[in-house]
Amino acid sequence: MKKKEFLFILFFYKKKALGLLKKMHSIFFKGGTRFCFLSFSFFFFFEKKKRKTIRTKKLD
Repeated sequence: MKKKEFLFILFFYKKKALGLLKKMHSIFFKGGTRFCFLSFSFFFFFEKKKRKTIRTKKLD
């Protein structure tokens, strides 16, 4: 992932991400930050997938 892309995603999901990070921080505090970061990247991955499927459905 390019740095600009990553920054754009962070900016775009800022409000969502802040709420999510607070939730995950309380849930995964015992698991450590590495686990938290992994779940966070999974969230972005699935969000991107969702958007791609929505775009392709609109084209059909």
